[in-house]
Amino acid sequence: MPLPTAVIAIGKVVGAVAGPFILSKILPKVVDEVSDAATKSHERRQTWIKVPNVIGAKLCDAQSSITTIGLNSLPIEVKPRKNYKEHKADTVIKSSHKADIKVDPTTTINLYYITQEVINESKRLAENHEISKANYKNERQRMIEKLRQHTKNSLQGVSIKKKKTSD
Repeated sequence: MPLPTAVIAIGKVVGAVAGPFILSKILPKVVDEVSDAATKSHERRQTWIKVPNVIGAKLCDAQSSITTIGLNSLPIEVKPRKNYKEHKADTVIKSSHKADIKVDPTTTINLYYITQEVINESKRLAENHEISKANYKNERQRMIEKLRQHTKNSLQGVSIKKKKTSD
């Protein structure tokens, strides 16, 4: 739906009057504020710290590496999972921040580590998973064999007559 002529006329008048004011008074202030904010952000980023790679390191060594460069660390014990069965105890298996990225000095790096108890429980979970897979496979095979036998028994009384073809 087109705009009414009166609305267009008002817009033109306001634009003609406000345009020079916006360009001369408001726009320079906005540009200065944006420029100041960008400068402050750039200066703050100059103090940012590169995160070290601590994956696979002993927890105490990883914490030391993090605190030595000026960051905070928070150790978090992982919960057992079947894919954790091969890890070494008291090692960092993941981190909240990727290695080699730069972060603000106030950042806390979460260090997810594994204990021997978690490894033992993870092994138990993996073994149970393998047993469940084997049981499922055996049950599926048993059902296939039962279906095969049922089909064979059902077809024993059925005779198939061939249709005679005429030459």
